[in-house]
Amino acid sequence: SPPGPTNSPGFAGSVAYGSPVPRLWTPPLRELTPYTSYGFCVVDFARSVLRHPLDPWQEWLVIHAGELLEDGRPRCRTVRVLVARQNGKTELLVVLTLFWLFVEFQELVLGTSTNLEYASESWEKAVELAEDIDELAREIPRRGGIRRTNGQQHLKTVDKCRYKIAAANRRAGRSLTINRLVLDELREHLDWDTWNAATHATNAVFDAQTWAISNQGDDAAVVLDALRTPALSHIETGQGDPRLGMFEWSAPVGA
Repeated sequence: SPPGPTNSPGFAGSVAYGSPVPRLWTPPLRELTPYTSYGFCVVDFARSVLRHPLDPWQEWLVIHAGELLEDGRPRCRTVRVLVARQNGKTELLVVLTLFWLFVEFQELVLGTSTNLEYASESWEKAVELAEDIDELAREIPRRGGIRRTNGQQHLKTVDKCRYKIAAANRRAGRSLTINRLVLDELREHLDWDTWNAATHATNAVFDAQTWAISNQGDDAAVVLDALRTPALSHIETGQGDPRLGMFEWSAPVGA
């Protein structure tokens, strides 16, 4: 249950409520432990290697969204996350990206956002953090490991794992084989062009995972809204796609 109210120093006389547990979420298939969720490793990586501990809600999310099937695949092939602005979703994506590259050795991580400038900001944060951590910096080739040319940015490791970025459009991910896909600001997807281009590039990957993350959109956010319906149906009835996970920090209807 949510903790009790606390005085918020930013708003005189106001009362703030918070909970690391979302209002709506896909329950796990089995008990979550370091053997059944890669999220525990993400939490440890953030704290011990990056020295950038996750917030409680971020820890809860990576543990639940990182649930594994018995064959080692992520239980959720698609992770739909809804969380309010200024709660650290971009920082979470940076941590996840570095984990996928340097710990899981995913061959290609593709990050997309509304436009290339926004995607570049997340990419630059990841690069700067990797360069500042000796253990990670040693795994980046001195020649060709980091390319900052606009539109061709990549971060490459000595194990030939890459982190690339793209703008959210119908060309995102085409001609690539993507192991981990991040679709940031999903509320801005007003058609299915980006979704079809990028997610289809994960089809050939046995254990691929897509993270679609956003704050609340409106009726024009067709992808964000369309993913919610089957995910909510699975939560409420057990029917539908069990590999579509939804984790939604939202207000109740009519609030």
